[in-house]
Amino acid sequence: MKARTPKPKREYLEMLDGRKFFSEDNWHTIWQYRGHTNGSSHRKVLDKGEADRIRFLVIAQGSAGP
Repeated sequence: MKARTPKPKREYLEMLDGRKFFSEDNWHTIWQYRGHTNGSSHRKVLDKGEADRIRFLVIAQGSAGP
């Protein structure tokens, strides 16, 4: 029997304006959650500037502490 691969852990970031982002690979690939149930529930963030701003906020959120 083949051992199961563990499901990657999703990390989330929610913006003040309600947008939600997630990543499963330490924020190398960023997805925006859109809340649809018809198959297009998320989109990949392709704009490099937008992705860099999201990564910056993730780092800032982590360094803020509890």
